[in-house]
Amino acid sequence: MAADPLGASSSSTSSKSCSPQPHPTSQSPSPSPSPSPSPYQYTPPATSPFYNAFLSPLCTHICETFVPLWVHPDTISWLGLLCAALSALLTCCGPERWLYGLMGLLWMTYSVFDNMDGKQARRSGKSSRGGEFLDHAVDSVVVALSTFVWRHTLAFSQPQRWQSFLVLFAAQVPIFLGNWGHHVLGRILLGPVVEGTDYYTVDEFNFLYMPGICFVRGFLPFIWELRLPLPPRPLLSWLVAHEMLPLSEGQPSLTMGYFFVILMLLFCLVSAVRVLRALLALGGARHVHLLLPLVGYGTMVLYCGFSPLRMVWVFALMCCEVIADRLGIHKNYMWPWWPIAVGGLLSFAVPQSSPLCSTQVALPGVSVSVSVCDAIDLTMLGIMVAVMALYRELVNRHKKAKQ
Repeated sequence: MAADPLGASSSSTSSKSCSPQPHPTSQSPSPSPSPSPSPYQYTPPATSPFYNAFLSPLCTHICETFVPLWVHPDTISWLGLLCAALSALLTCCGPERWLYGLMGLLWMTYSVFDNMDGKQARRSGKSSRGGEFLDHAVDSVVVALSTFVWRHTLAFSQPQRWQSFLVLFAAQVPIFLGNWGHHVLGRILLGPVVEGTDYYTVDEFNFLYMPGICFVRGFLPFIWELRLPLPPRPLLSWLVAHEMLPLSEGQPSLTMGYFFVILMLLFCLVSAVRVLRALLALGGARHVHLLLPLVGYGTMVLYCGFSPLRMVWVFALMCCEVIADRLGIHKNYMWPWWPIAVGGLLSFAVPQSSPLCSTQVALPGVSVSVSVCDAIDLTMLGIMVAVMALYRELVNRHKKAKQ
């Protein structure tokens, strides 16, 4: 994100300046929480060596060479979201190998846009708090959308609740803790390291990891289908009985894609615990109330079995409210709960097992039919985008009113 002269940032979570910067943590003292809530002041996030050496110079060159000054940075943020959404949408278009290559390219393009918006804001003098809010909100949506891609690409087809568990803990909990860290440190967390050099952040995830698994699926599809036989053990038998492990020739087995998902889950769980402990030690206990919506959301996901689409908009709206709280739009701690309540009510009113969910309805303007449940969730996705745009304006007006 680019910082404006008033201390407010613009669009990109990982956009740090128009030119490569040395790693922030190597020059600044350890972050310490302020003793009391204070007016918002932007602090750039810690970046990785990969970002400093490659991605930032690349995005700076593209921005300065191809993007006119009149292009608004928020337009770049919206284009990034569109690229990620198209990549997720392609998972519904069939198993053609070239589609996986296109999915990977779209995700790399999103990563570039995610870094370019802040650089463009600094170049054009259009830095704003609203731009930063939009960037963080887009990141929350994209993290949820990424699960469509890696589940489809890694040929992961386990029961719905187990899939929801993996999505929750391997993707959404880390990004929520990053947003929560904004309240504690005054800056967003891009990776699992609170202090020191972070070698794996959202930049590596979006520019290397996501495109990488897509390219492997497209050009070396057999790799994710390779099966790893496992010796019979009581725990493995329990996992098989609960459909968490498949059987191959009468014994438990893991596909290489599933094994990759498990590794990702373990890494994210360990990282989340490390980040949570570090933030609590730095004064996060004062903001622990903002963790309660995550607990409520996780309970609803596992109890109600939220569909993948429902997990996107509920989680994104919950993160929007947490970010808005930090930027001073509201200080009512109940705001992050309303998306969870709406998602839960919809799940109880129209459960996935309901005959209504098997009823197909035609989408207006296109020759595509979806289930009633998916139609409801698609409508809520539209509402989510409208809320993001509305809050962006409210954040900017709030800043002007304070000036």
